[in-house]
Amino acid sequence: MFRILLVCLVSTLLQFSATAPDEHSFILEVRATGDNWCPQQCPGIPNKAGYNIELITESLREMNVDFRFFYQDWPKATATVQKGYYDILLTSTNPRALALNQPESPLSHQSWCSYQRYSSEIVRQNLTDLKDLRITYLKGSHLGTELTAHLNDPVNNLSITLVDNQFQSLPSLLFQFLLNKSTDSIVLPMDLANFYFELNHDVKNKVRLGYCTKPQPMYVGISPSDPKRSEELIRILDRGLKKLKAKGRYEEIVLKYFPKSPDR
Repeated sequence: MFRILLVCLVSTLLQFSATAPDEHSFILEVRATGDNWCPQQCPGIPNKAGYNIELITESLREMNVDFRFFYQDWPKATATVQKGYYDILLTSTNPRALALNQPESPLSHQSWCSYQRYSSEIVRQNLTDLKDLRITYLKGSHLGTELTAHLNDPVNNLSITLVDNQFQSLPSLLFQFLLNKSTDSIVLPMDLANFYFELNHDVKNKVRLGYCTKPQPMYVGISPSDPKRSEELIRILDRGLKKLKAKGRYEEIVLKYFPKSPDR
């Protein structure tokens, strides 16, 4: 009888050890940082912390891990994750280029789009239409290979103006440039522009959407300072995100921010 009980106990423990890692982790809390980039990360907006914040918070909750986010400007946020002061950075199209590790699955996607005035005579909806223009966009933007190559090609005769990453004034600054005819076209993320339009319908009615890049995957950047912790973070982030999507909760969060035509 004792042998039977012992065999049953060992079998139970083996089953637990095989399944428990999927749901439990030695990591109890994840500390993240990133810049103010609404609607991805939104400080001070009631009931809308930002879709990236909500996605990762609930993904980690699926894995019984707490989440805390701290706002910093982008250069400082990147440096502090590289040094291990924070676990993860929100978000980048290529974390490895920032000397950070990367999960298998992207957290979200982002498209860069050009905008022009409605009063413009030529509608520029194709990449090849962007020529003989003054174009303004954010300094340090990762616009994708195709758009970047086009903007840097002297054959297209483009006059480029770059603005610094000052999010609080970035959308209004770019659209002000456009509407004041200080530039012919501006380029910024579609989700950023759509969020701005929600608060500024008068601007929305004066501008036209032009060329957009294909959606680029946006990844969480993971600090490489502690290899064991980094490996575990990759596991729980991928696993938690997969569970969130299986429940349909991922789509619910995205639709909360883009109820009519989500681009991801």
